[in-house]
Amino acid sequence: MKVETIFSQAAVQIVVSPFLVGKELEELALAASQDFVRSLPSERLAQQPPPVSLEILNGGRYYFVRQAYESVTENKCSTATLRAKRGSSLASQDLPSGTELWCSEGSEWCVRIWDVQQLLPGPLLVGDTVATGTTLAGVLGWVVAKMEASGSVHDIFVFTIAGSAEWEKDGGVLKKLAPIDEALQRHGCELHITYANAKFALQDNGTDLNPCPSMGAQIEPQARDKMEQMVGADFLKSMKCAIWDWGDRFTKPLEHLEEVEAYFSAQQGCPEYITKGIADSIARVRAEQAQSPTDANSAVSGREEGTE
Repeated sequence: MKVETIFSQAAVQIVVSPFLVGKELEELALAASQDFVRSLPSERLAQQPPPVSLEILNGGRYYFVRQAYESVTENKCSTATLRAKRGSSLASQDLPSGTELWCSEGSEWCVRIWDVQQLLPGPLLVGDTVATGTTLAGVLGWVVAKMEASGSVHDIFVFTIAGSAEWEKDGGVLKKLAPIDEALQRHGCELHITYANAKFALQDNGTDLNPCPSMGAQIEPQARDKMEQMVGADFLKSMKCAIWDWGDRFTKPLEHLEEVEAYFSAQQGCPEYITKGIADSIARVRAEQAQSPTDANSAVSGREEGTE
């Protein structure tokens, strides 16, 4: 497995600006994914068919990986989509029609996968926020099994603007992804995991990804300097989560902004640019919604709304 951390100024801006939603956030997400594309091994990709951007729920859709790849390389990239949800293997009976179940060997967790669209042969580019990594590992395990069944196995490249890596309890994300890499290597292929700026610290709730080294994050020096310049070294641990609910920031911007307003208003020493940024974004989104009352909490981005 190839694991690397790259510097991305756009991803730094996303982490320290929880008030960004919609179009502003879209532009930064696209820029971060362009940084990812520039880091890809071009010679290795040139030996394989055109890549496929695999979008898992809204988390993948709003990384804009296909657009990033095409804008950087001027080559085509297709898109595949699917929905997935993790759950206990004990709750695997009576699956709805069209739903497939993937259970990782030796795990009590399984992943339900449905609404699969356009999964063409080719190396996969996967943009996703990675917390526990259970859903991602399940989806990629399922994908590799499909590749093997079709006799067309290719590299998989994962990019995360905010992702965790390792912890003591069960070995973490990288341990969960190791079987996927082993399966790919049997066919001369590889799994690549690219982190933007840091391996963030997954908190005890299994959701929040803290950006502060004192909370367990492994952050690149350049990114750490940039973040501390913006929020202050002492306040960095109070940022709580590097990314919040990524899909909500596009599809339910007001709900997201009200959530971060409630959190940051209770934090001592919160930088003014955050409190002001939240207030300005709330005012803007409410004004936009007042002009379109039938679209009360939809994405302020011009792109199509996804499904959770």
